[in-house]
Amino acid sequence: MDFVFVGPTVNLTTIGTQRITAAGSFSVGSTVAGFISVDMCFRPSVSVAAPTSPGLQYKVVNLVANQRTMFSPTTSFQPGAGTWTIGNCVLAGSITTLNFNNDYSTGWAFVSN
Repeated sequence: MDFVFVGPTVNLTTIGTQRITAAGSFSVGSTVAGFISVDMCFRPSVSVAAPTSPGLQYKVVNLVANQRTMFSPTTSFQPGAGTWTIGNCVLAGSITTLNFNNDYSTGWAFVSN
């Protein structure tokens, strides 16, 4: 099972040992109760591959049936040199029961030395 971006993404360029720090939030609902995995993910910006959870430090969270829940994933990592796409993500297998309902998503990301 792979992660997929949910909501908008941003591209950041890093050199050497620079760090990306990012935080976001999004809400999601489901008609069934269960657990989903959420995080701020990244992938090379020229890639169409599935995004990755940095260090696989994703959060497993509980959804209550028929109730929208807000998630606020955060991360800070050193991806190496390159241009990276960053954004909120969930494990793709969860998508079949999730309802994003065109709701709001927000976040920020920056590069530091």
